[in-house]
Amino acid sequence: ISIFSPGGDYLEADRLYTRSMAIQGPEVVAPFAHRINLRLVWRGPAAALRLVERAPAGQAGVEFYRVKLLLALGRREEARATFDAMEPAPLAETAGDIASSDGQRLALLMALGREELAQRRAEEVRTNALQEFERGNRGPSVRRNFIQAEITLGHREAAVAALEDWRRQNERMKNSFHRLNGFPSTASFLYAALGDADAAIALLRQPEARGLDLRYDPAFAPIRSDPRFQELMRQQEAWMKALPDPIDP
Repeated sequence: ISIFSPGGDYLEADRLYTRSMAIQGPEVVAPFAHRINLRLVWRGPAAALRLVERAPAGQAGVEFYRVKLLLALGRREEARATFDAMEPAPLAETAGDIASSDGQRLALLMALGREELAQRRAEEVRTNALQEFERGNRGPSVRRNFIQAEITLGHREAAVAALEDWRRQNERMKNSFHRLNGFPSTASFLYAALGDADAAIALLRQPEARGLDLRYDPAFAPIRSDPRFQELMRQQEAWMKALPDPIDP
């Protein structure tokens, strides 16, 4: 799979990936997010939510997916209650832990209409990210959290400047796989949150961004009505349906 992916033949990579799942079993090979997104395309949010409910204890990302899927189903009060059960969670003490939760929490708080709480948390996330910058840590996870915090706080110019700085650093990478890995998908969420459809859609057209949940993820709500985004959504669903559903019925 790694041979095909850097060269851009993602469909061939996915065929190999699906075959590996058939051989070893989806519970062993398939990342949780990939399985959820396939189920969303094949069978919709209700079926994806059932898959989330059956996830093994301790599966990373389960609660975040549960909130997103409840929102997609219009079950807003349940989504809020699920999120509240995750709170109050202490802010992570390491950059890796920060990245895995705090930026997502801010985005979900905004989607749930909890702007005041989101802004309070954003101040903390921003402070932690700046401390990581001072330590020399400008990894993708820290950058994403910093930019998400700036967006939540209404600091549009700072968020745009940070995204452009990240883009320039990304373009300087010599390895094509490293240039692609992470930036198009992550930055597309952030540009969408800023309402910059041109930048978000340009990134979503890159092969690495395939497989994102375009139809239901609240992060894309600001640009979902754009005709170009609608076309991308149709293309992505056709592409994903070219793959077999690897999940049990």
